[in-house]
Amino acid sequence: MNAFTRPRRFRMAITGIVLAAFLFRSQVAQALVVRGDDFMYRGESATALAHYSRALRLDPNSSIAADRYVFVQMERHTGTALRSCISTANAYLLKNPNDATVLGDRAMCYLLQRRYARALRDFRAAVRLSPGTRQYVIATHVLRRLAKGSND
Repeated sequence: MNAFTRPRRFRMAITGIVLAAFLFRSQVAQALVVRGDDFMYRGESATALAHYSRALRLDPNSSIAADRYVFVQMERHTGTALRSCISTANAYLLKNPNDATVLGDRAMCYLLQRRYARALRDFRAAVRLSPGTRQYVIATHVLRRLAKGSND
């Protein structure tokens, strides 16, 4: 039995790495979320946001990564950040429409943009999906009054 040649060993190693990356992408994404949480705890929100973004690119169906990304981005309170939040939440919710947490996050973004009717719609959907969530119920009652005066 002869030893493998160097190019063959290299191809085998690359194949193994690519296969592992494909098979364990959700676990790697979860590890990135945990690392992002560490940075948030230390007050480094920009670095945390980068980790959450990478996690979402690896696993676009990660509820935790989507929730963390939208929430941290929303805390910036800028128009660009809020648009990024909403587009990220929209992309996630297209594939996972029954996620009350991300619906609530998107509703909060709409609320910050003063788009009350859309916020109300998302809070109502979140309440239907998770009726025991008190903050969604309260938000729905408050927004019902605000939406009456809005044209959105």
